Amino acid sequence: MPTPYGWRGRIGVILTTQNTVVEPEFYLMAPEGISIHAVHTASRDENGRMSLTGRGFEDAVRCLTATWPGMKQGVGTRPGVIALACTAASFGGGVEYEKELRRRMERASGGVPAITTIGAVVQALRAVGAKRIVLATPYGEQTNRREKAFLEAFDFEVVKMAGLGEPYMDEVPPERIYRFVRGIWDSSCDALFVSCTNFPVVPIISVLEEDLGVPVVTSNQATFWSALKVLRCGAHVGGFGKLFSMASPP
Repeated sequence: MPTPYGWRGRIGVILTTQNTVVEPEFYLMAPEGISIHAVHTASRDENGRMSLTGRGFEDAVRCLTATWPGMKQGVGTRPGVIALACTAASFGGGVEYEKELRRRMERASGGVPAITTIGAVVQALRAVGAKRIVLATPYGEQTNRREKAFLEAFDFEVVKMAGLGEPYMDEVPPERIYRFVRGIWDSSCDALFVSCTNFPVVPIISVLEEDLGVPVVTSNQATFWSALKVLRCGAHVGGFGKLFSMASPP
């Protein structure tokens, strides 16, 4: 008999249709017995524009949990946690909007704990003791300013930020990301945050930590770390940064 997957915990993930990075990076970090189950979606907002968290967002949650009215209980992937794995979608509306996203997910799922990437990032930065940070992204200036404002609402000082302005962020090779980060690093800071779940940074986290001498937090690493905490999975996850040795903050 084959060994069933997810016997230790299942992580449900909601992704944009173009995201090619979250699932490979989650499985790269996954300890034994943890499985990942993703829904790729693009819904519409109240103005009819494409939006990950617009009309249809709850349906993406229900695809994981099969919680439509009249649906038989026990079907679906039965995740122990659901993550909205998109940084910009979770910080774009501000602090209260991020809270509402989690409430919407938990209502649609029938009570499955929900996390967002930006919420996980805030927890992760607190866990590693960050106060002054460098923010590195593949985004343009306008999106960077919104993310900076979100982080500053939680009392982080964004000393320096820069974006590649790269529309095909999932195709940026690790060596280019490394050079980009080293080029903007400010040694007065105590942590680096590399944003975007579709930016392939996880394989070089340890190298960046070695060379910068500070903790490195990335969108996918923080989201996965937070999901493991919700699942109460205490497995050792090595090779992907100091964050995995930290407990989650209150």
